[in-house]
Amino acid sequence: MLKKIFIPLAVILTFSCTKEKEEEIQLIPPTMVTYNINHFDWIPDTTTTDSILLDFDGDNIFDLKFLVEKTYQGSTPSGGPYYNYFSKVISLNNNLLISLGTELDTSFQTWNCIEYGDLISENLTWKSSFILNGSVIFAGSIGLWDTNNNQGYLCLKFMTNQNNKWGWINLTSTINNITLNEYAINENINQLIKAGQTE
Repeated sequence: MLKKIFIPLAVILTFSCTKEKEEEIQLIPPTMVTYNINHFDWIPDTTTTDSILLDFDGDNIFDLKFLVEKTYQGSTPSGGPYYNYFSKVISLNNNLLISLGTELDTSFQTWNCIEYGDLISENLTWKSSFILNGSVIFAGSIGLWDTNNNQGYLCLKFMTNQNNKWGWINLTSTINNITLNEYAINENINQLIKAGQTE
């Protein structure tokens, strides 16, 4: 079953305290950062055994697709079916790249995956799609997440010219389903965010 989800943008207001005097002076340290983070928590969490399409900005153009696939590969010697299984994430937006962390070795597909509190930045390995989990006949498990480590963060990089917005999605993935838990996007241009940061 195909699920289409429109995610409403939250409006976040920032208030500053000032003293009531004739002359108001507001001192802001130069290192101070004001966050404008759009945080959304799926309650209950959204699970699919098929696919989920996400539209982050409500423009009726889908940005991201989560897909669970089961493909028939033939018959076993005893007559039973062979299947390949995949849980994938695919960017549908040319201005959106995704990451699961930093690729350490391309030959062995060794990755340092993003964890809670890690900084999401240009230094990660950015692509347009990933296999999260999979099982292939005669090859076994594939994908960056396995059955022992199937919950984590998908990093988001929205690009416009030289300007970027950064975000994350927390999700759980197996070869049979994908569950979306929550997400956050820093709406300030070129301002980084940490995985799990909501304010």
